[in-house]
Amino acid sequence: MFIKILNIEKTETVKYTISHISIRVGEVILNSGAKIITEFIGEGKTLYVYDDWMTGSDYKAWGSDDSYITRWVCEKYGIHQLPDC
Repeated sequence: MFIKILNIEKTETVKYTISHISIRVGEVILNSGAKIITEFIGEGKTLYVYDDWMTGSDYKAWGSDDSYITRWVCEKYGIHQLPDC
């Protein structure tokens, strides 16, 4: 199972200040897709949890490079985290 924690240098205040993001693969359907679970963490607790399915060309591009998932999530949610995104 792939788990990655990102520390966000610049945060944006909407309702809460997000300070960390946890990204993990929740489910994989071989040759089809994967459920990516993203947790937005701030103020010492999980604030938001999103389940997204990575399918099609995105799933195929993942291959064996787990950093692709980090870039995919960052692009999806408009996160600019260097050097990962």
